[in-house]
Amino acid sequence: MLALMGDMLKLIGWIVIGLFRSRASLEAGAWYFATLNAAQKITKAARLSNFDRLAFASLYGIAPGVVNAW
Repeated sequence: MLALMGDMLKLIGWIVIGLFRSRASLEAGAWYFATLNAAQKITKAARLSNFDRLAFASLYGIAPGVVNAW
């Protein structure tokens, strides 16, 4: 319960601070979060199709030591 109260006070504090931030600071924050969001979209793991899984499984059957190359 005490942690929840502390979190609420932090939130209120950040809201009050946000009211007095400069325009440039707000734009820099928005740019940072947009860049972070774009980077997360790029680094998401690719989804493999069944054909891809079959190809990787057959390659692993031919050369299982390649997995440990990285």
